Amino acid sequence: IDLSDGGTAEGHAILLAVGREFPLDDLGLEAYGIDTTGRTPFPRDGRLRVADGLWVIGDPAGPELHTHQGHYQGELAVRMALGDPVRPDYRALPRATYTDPEAAFVGVSVEQARAADIDAFELVADFATSARGYGVEASLGHVTILVDRASRTLIGSAMACPDASAPIHECVLPIRARVPIEVLAGTNHALPSTSRILNGLFPAAAERVARREAVAGLRLELERERIDVTIQGQILTLLQDLQDEFRMAVMLITHDLTIVRNVADRVYVMTEGKVVEEGPTERLFDNPQHPY
Repeated sequence: IDLSDGGTAEGHAILLAVGREFPLDDLGLEAYGIDTTGRTPFPRDGRLRVADGLWVIGDPAGPELHTHQGHYQGELAVRMALGDPVRPDYRALPRATYTDPEAAFVGVSVEQARAADIDAFELVADFATSARGYGVEASLGHVTILVDRASRTLIGSAMACPDASAPIHECVLPIRARVPIEVLAGTNHALPSTSRILNGLFPAAAERVARREAVAGLRLELERERIDVTIQGQILTLLQDLQDEFRMAVMLITHDLTIVRNVADRVYVMTEGKVVEEGPTERLFDNPQHPY
């Protein structure tokens, strides 16, 4: 298979999953004001309640197609019908594909997080070089977690390894309960289980969150005359590394136009306490509009 990034993937078989239609015409749904003549007579967004006194569960309900989702929805629909103040929560819905190796996922991906404007970061551990990986002589695999910096919680996880459908549940509860990453960092897992890999990922994530908070609002005041060019370059490189790692903004106030041109994305020119010109760095240097 040719992939979008130019790479390829090979396999021994192709798994084709197909569904089936269920006739709705003879169920009397029109009595609830539901028009069954269209392709989607009600939204498949997982809300379950489609009309007053009517709930739908399972594959027709959405948002995804899983047997365990249907079980969850069935129990929840009964509670909703009985008047309990509950509603579906699919943030921690686990998915598993029982191939060799297995693949499992819960929560959101880093792309979904960024699309939702969530400041998240991803950490990945190699399965093959873990204690479990050595034990089963694995040649590939990974365990990945995704952490929201703002809430300091786990929001996603993906695993590809022989028993991925089991350890993925180590991440289901933390996502559902919004357990702080610092609490997860203090948990202990049996060696040499796959879950033991999280013993390294959770503390690393907690440390990264702490480092992010440590540099947030960091203010450096450097006197140009007191640092040489080498030290200056090292400081600027460090700031750029921090910016890349934490996806944070850096405000640089300087009279050194060489530094500005090399590191800034956008420039504001000030004189006498007022901004007299601003714009993208390249345009401003190539075609300045203000005489200052």
